[in-house]
This record gives sequence, structure tokens and C-alpha cells, in this order.
Amino acid sequence: LAQTLVVATLHCLGAMVAFSETQNNALNMLMKTFPDDEEMSKTIKHARKTIKSKSEATKFFTDAMRKHYKAFMKGWSNEPVLATLECNRGTAWRVRVTDSFSGWAFNMFRMRFFSADGKELEPDEAVHSGSVSDEKHGNIGGYQPENAIFRKGIWGGRREHYDGPQESWPPFYLGARFTHPVEVAWIKWLQDNGEMAEVNGFPIPGVHTAPFCKMTVEVEDANGWLPVNHKVVQPSDIGKAPFEGRVPPKGPSKVTAADPRGGSRTGGELEPTGTEWYTEGQAPRVSCRYAEECKNRRPKHRREYAHPGDPDYAVECRDR
Repeated sequence: LAQTLVVATLHCLGAMVAFSETQNNALNMLMKTFPDDEEMSKTIKHARKTIKSKSEATKFFTDAMRKHYKAFMKGWSNEPVLATLECNRGTAWRVRVTDSFSGWAFNMFRMRFFSADGKELEPDEAVHSGSVSDEKHGNIGGYQPENAIFRKGIWGGRREHYDGPQESWPPFYLGARFTHPVEVAWIKWLQDNGEMAEVNGFPIPGVHTAPFCKMTVEVEDANGWLPVNHKVVQPSDIGKAPFEGRVPPKGPSKVTAADPRGGSRTGGELEPTGTEWYTEGQAPRVSCRYAEECKNRRPKHRREYAHPGDPDYAVECRDR
């Protein structure tokens, strides 16, 4: 019996070695992109158990990719754009990703939010499931969620925890909280760094990215996070409203950030002007050193620093 087990183990190991790491990763991506295709998964798993030579493995891999590659690339994009099909308003929006190709990490560059009129919304703060910069996930600096939300770089995404079997791990998620309830019509971002590796002639996505079938748009209300129906569109579709399948909003679209010089950045309801960021009687704020040239439209910055037009703005403090 022991000898039989050893032979069986060596046989399986030989089959797995026949496929390169990049080939195995790509085959895993196929199965995750088409989770309902049981025949595909069965064929791949059988090949991994039985194929012994690298040449056989490469032939199987090439045949599989030729058969499924076109559909595979329709189920994934390094620059996803999700269009919401419901006119909801909320102070926080996020994209929930149940799984990535690697399973344990999910990277993202520059997540952007757009209103129904195609104008970009300015978040107040990031909301996320975790990052490799968190103490419990490695405490490696430089991968905070703010990087992706505020144009600073990459979010090295992690799940909230990794307790128990992988099937029970909570999802990845990244999004933003806004000063006022907003209606988000489009969410766009760049997965990982946008680069693709070539495996036997086929460009393959990064392992820390995810297919569309794993993504859900959610909005937060008093009862928690709620899913919002969405569809995948092209970046060129942003701003084309009303688009097919979406009910037009009942009221004007809100944005979340005032223009640095006061007033609203888009049509519809006005957001706070410069003077509305300041409450009479409060301690004077530090004046922004960039004055009229300030390009920081984040509400948090507007609340913390005085700008030209604000009652507590001091010209002499400009060079601080």
C-alpha cells in the first residue's frame, strides 16, 4: 500500500511539473473566469493529473487557450468600467471582488467615480478590506488604499482576514466615502499595473487581478452595503447618458466636492461654496499656501485649510 501511494504521489507531481508555473496560473484564470463551465474544469484537472511531459503540457495549454482565449479576454479587462443600472444615492460606494486570480491579493491603480453627467466625483476618504501596508498584513509601506483613490499609486489589496478554508475568506473591496450622498453612474480603475505577461504566445493578465464575474458594485445606506445592478462598458461610454438599461435620475446629479474657488463643479444642486466650509465662531484655519492656485479638491482639504473667499483666509499666511 505504501509503495502504491508513493508511486501515485510521484505520478501526480510529475504531471504538475509538466506544466510551468505561468501555464498553471493561466489555466487557473480560465477556470475562475468561467466558474460554471464544469467540462472545462474537469478537462484541465484531468490533464494536470495525467500529462507527464512538458511538450504534452504545452500542447494542451496552447489548445485550451486557442479555444477559450477570445471569451476569456471578454471576461476580463485591465481597465474595467462598471456602469450602474440603478439610480441610487449614498455617501459611500465600493467595488466588491469575491476572488482574484491569485486568491490572496488584489492590486489596483487609480479608482475613479463619475456622476450621471460624466463628471468625475471627488472622494473624501477611502474604504477598503485591507492592504499589505496594514500591520496585520505585513506592515509594508506604500500600498495604502488612498494611493488608488487619490492618484498616488497602487493599492496592495488584501482581504479582511484569511481564517479557515479559502472558500470562507471574505471578499476584497475598495471604494470611497463622500461628504454628501452622491449618485455614481460609472466606476473605472486600472487593475494591477496594467502589464500582461506572454505565455506561449498568449498575453495573460496579472495574477493579482480579477475577472468581471467576481465583481459587484455596492452602495452604503442606513442598513449597510447593498448591491447595485451594473454592466460592463467601455471607457469611451463614460458621460454618454442616458445609456441603455438605466433609468434616468429623478433629480439633479450631486457631486461631492466644491471647486477650490467656491461653487459647484457640475450642474444640478450646488455643493458648499468656499464660505460654507467655515462655521462662524470656529477657530481660524491655517490658510492654504497655494491660494488661488490650489488644485486640491478633496473635501477634507477644504475643511482643514482656508482659501481665498473664506472668512478666515489670511493673505499673510500664504507662504507658511
